[in-house]
Amino acid sequence: MTRILALFNISKPVNEHGDHIEPKIDWTSSVISYVLQQQFFATYKLMITNMISFHRHLQQFDCQIKPRSEEHLSLLEQQLEA
Repeated sequence: MTRILALFNISKPVNEHGDHIEPKIDWTSSVISYVLQQQFFATYKLMITNMISFHRHLQQFDCQIKPRSEEHLSLLEQQLEA
């Protein structure tokens, strides 16, 4: 992630007139239920616990990603060749 931020400018997309387009930012929520197995070594019994986890994710949105400069692009190409 730090390399992406170091090498690229990330900005709002532009329309055919060069005006910035305000991206629509939406979140999604999800509930994940999963089973954890925990063993208690003192009694050698197995306990199964149902865990519920709530997650929020940013939905996809349009953006513009461009190299910061030709030098930055050259650094990226060198890393990809190595």
